[in-house]
Amino acid sequence: MRVLNITGSVSPDNVDASINRFDQYFRDHAVTTMIFGEHDRRVARHFERQEMDFVFLGEGMLTPQLKALRYIFANRNEFDVAHVYGSPQVFGTLPTAISNVVDIPMIIRFNGYKNPDSELKRRLTRFLEFYLLKRSDASVFISNEQKREVLQSLSIDSPESVRVIPPGIDQKWFDPASSSDASSVRSEYDIEDNDRVIGAVLNPRPVKRLDRAMDILKETRHRMDDDVYLVVIGDSDYVTNVQRYASRIGVAENVIWPGRKATDELAAWYSAFDVTILTSERESFGMSISESYLCETPCVVYDVGGMVDQVIDGETGFRIEPYEIDVFADNLIRLLEDSDMNEAFGKKGQEYVRENFTYSSVSEQYRTLVTALSNHSALGCRHHDSE
Repeated sequence: MRVLNITGSVSPDNVDASINRFDQYFRDHAVTTMIFGEHDRRVARHFERQEMDFVFLGEGMLTPQLKALRYIFANRNEFDVAHVYGSPQVFGTLPTAISNVVDIPMIIRFNGYKNPDSELKRRLTRFLEFYLLKRSDASVFISNEQKREVLQSLSIDSPESVRVIPPGIDQKWFDPASSSDASSVRSEYDIEDNDRVIGAVLNPRPVKRLDRAMDILKETRHRMDDDVYLVVIGDSDYVTNVQRYASRIGVAENVIWPGRKATDELAAWYSAFDVTILTSERESFGMSISESYLCETPCVVYDVGGMVDQVIDGETGFRIEPYEIDVFADNLIRLLEDSDMNEAFGKKGQEYVRENFTYSSVSEQYRTLVTALSNHSALGCRHHDSE
């Protein structure tokens, strides 16, 4: 069975992760990836090394779209299913429009939220989302809360064609690190063994609300005898704004900024944390939470987006109503002070994530979906809501 995977530009820095994700999603199928972006030799070499077919469509809007339509028409007998990965409003609308003509079932994956600044763009985005949900053979959201929010914004009930399939975590990178490895990253920043460490792994930007994390750190330090540090893994231009805020409220000396870390370094950091937190105001999924659980580190989060799926409140961690500072600190301190609870939550969280959010689970869900769509197409009974 062959899958046509349609995606936006692929960065040379992220190409290995992207290829691995596509390979894991369609583990049992041959995949050709159609890329909306200029030909990049570095990206091409990675695809070639993995023996995965690919085609670049070029930059811009009109010409790449026309090339995509031409490619799909010319190769319509070669593919059993098409899959749009990311920004389907941009890359999936025209392929979906012709999917009936070329008889290729279409899967649309909504990886995040689209909230343009202008009212005109918001209306256009909502219109395209509505069209894609009605016309695609299957629409995939990455969390139940993302699905609920998008469908609610469009004032439609959940069609039978809608699925929730998480992004998937590559479990090979995330296991509890040895105590010596965890101690090593702590000692690198002069963190003592009896100090408490809160961790956040993210791309710092306004929606992540790191200012809230600083407020929580201040409240937590005020209530605890032991010294408490917040370690933020990640980097961006926005960090300087957060650092200024941390200085203003008097916690800057207890915030550590190691910067970005390679994937193979993250397990040691998660294992060095006593608790992982996420204080985002919106979060379609939040990969760092599942990664943390695989390393047996429990989490405290605001109850938004993918947190609803990943954190079992009171069993693997705590989900806090946005934007409670005191309640967040209360539950964070419980996990910092109660080692038995901390260990139990971490172990149960690891078990839950392994069962639901690793690539093995996601691959099986995609295999079932692709097989069902291909069979329906062969029988001439594809889903399309024409209203």
